[in-house]
Amino acid sequence: MMDASSFAAAYFNNADLTSPVLTRSDPAIDFAWGAGAPAAGVDPSTFSVRWTGHVKPTYGEAYTFYTTADDGVRLWVNGQLLIDRWTDRASLPGDANNDGVVDFIDFQLIEQQFNTSSPQSDFNHDNTVNTADMKVFFANYGKTLATTTGTDSATITLAAGQTYDLTLEYYQNANDAKAKLEWQSASQARQVVPASPADPSSVGGGGGGGGTVVLGDGNGLLGTYYDNADFTGSQVSRIDPVVSFRWNGGRPQSQIDSTTFSVRWEGQVLAPVSGNYTFYVNSDDGTRLWVNDQAVVDVWGDKTESEYPSDPITLVAGQRYNIVLEYYQNQGDAVSELRWGGPIAKQIIPTSQLFPAIGPVQPPVTPPPVTSTSSLQVSGDGHFLVQSDGSPFFWMGDTAWALFNKTTRADVDYYLQNRADKEFTVIQAVLFNPDAFTHNAFNQPVFLNGDPSTPNTAYFDHVDYTLAKAQSLGLYVDVLPTWGDAVAATDSRRVFNTANAYTYGLWLGSRYASQPNIIWNLGGDWPATTSDVLAIWRAMAAGLQAGDGGKHLITFHPFGGKSSTTYWPQSEPWL
Repeated sequence: MMDASSFAAAYFNNADLTSPVLTRSDPAIDFAWGAGAPAAGVDPSTFSVRWTGHVKPTYGEAYTFYTTADDGVRLWVNGQLLIDRWTDRASLPGDANNDGVVDFIDFQLIEQQFNTSSPQSDFNHDNTVNTADMKVFFANYGKTLATTTGTDSATITLAAGQTYDLTLEYYQNANDAKAKLEWQSASQARQVVPASPADPSSVGGGGGGGGTVVLGDGNGLLGTYYDNADFTGSQVSRIDPVVSFRWNGGRPQSQIDSTTFSVRWEGQVLAPVSGNYTFYVNSDDGTRLWVNDQAVVDVWGDKTESEYPSDPITLVAGQRYNIVLEYYQNQGDAVSELRWGGPIAKQIIPTSQLFPAIGPVQPPVTPPPVTSTSSLQVSGDGHFLVQSDGSPFFWMGDTAWALFNKTTRADVDYYLQNRADKEFTVIQAVLFNPDAFTHNAFNQPVFLNGDPSTPNTAYFDHVDYTLAKAQSLGLYVDVLPTWGDAVAATDSRRVFNTANAYTYGLWLGSRYASQPNIIWNLGGDWPATTSDVLAIWRAMAAGLQAGDGGKHLITFHPFGGKSSTTYWPQSEPWL
């Protein structure tokens, strides 16, 4: 649950705010990361952040907001876009190696590239590195990005004591990284903007409702974006804090076309007060809305921008209701906004009341043809692996840790065929590693919001295909649910506890209960020497067995130079 007096921060391992790898509370937005990472698991060279929260001004007057950012930044206050500089911060003239300072190293580069067409040192863009570029270097010698302005500002009039929604988006693209948000008015000195708790009256102030106001701790809806208008083609999923978009010629995602695309938002909505709610969808073009599994808006066709209200729906305070919003764009302007009103003031449904679905609706994977692989068993004397018919099994393994995470389907087909042709029998691969494997090649995260209790089905669709392809070639896959640092590390890489380890294991076991060519492998090359670490592995093993009914073997990958019996007695029931 996020701290009410902080900004809810979602960190992404890319520059386009897709698939968060970390969520946390930031008391203020005042960061100078330099070349470092904001947190473990976040790529320091290219990342983005979305902060959402509230501000409450002391004075009723015009406030100027200042953003200092390297690189791009966007700021909304009270739903109004005030600052929009979504571009890389300009390089310094004379900074040939683009390290943020014009120094002797740049001079050496210019000398090496003199009389060439290298764009690295061609500061005046005349296709030749010459004396004109050397003059640019000397004119800027000693300057750094820290001494150049990266501040943007905008002014808005605010009422004293009123709470306003605030969203700041930021991305970093190489070199130094910084983000800072300040404000100033005639009566208030310039200062870093402090977060303020949400004002309950802004949620329950519409009249007609009563009783306790229930403010949620949601983080938005799961949005799945498709490259075509009919929910087909390339797709990418992300958590959208609110549905309030005016793309108007822009791409909703870098991978998605701007002229024809579609989006499905899924999750639950939490009613803050009891009463009869009207939902409003403002859209250009088609849109459909379901609340509590009932279709309440259905306007599916090319349209100019219009707002479509639902009939009143009775909701109970504190109760969550399923919600699905579909939208498609076909040429021209593109708008999708979701509001509610009735017992509360009409407003964009706030982030706090929205909770994402576990995973998007996916078409079924068409698996390759299946051959006769069968589940492996331990021989009656406890010394050998055998197939279900009792025939001996020889483990000839190849390690491909990145098989699920760094491959396309073409890569999977090529690699597995190659290994089958070489008479390998087992491929070893890992689903999750907080240091290296948090997303697959399609930018789908293993877990939604970095939470192991909510696996992302879009990610596991590729796993489904890989396992089925291996089965078609007679290959078994030794699957590590996670690398060991996610269980045993003493820093932020540790994301598992006994509760979410069991939930994750149960989910995996259930999903792959009928997939015969799996051997589960716990441990992940990390020591398991403390009682809490052992308890987490036991919980994950118990979840796997509960999910698949004990159909699959489970083994343990010990730390280098050790064996499984270093950590576990031979009588351990799941080994």
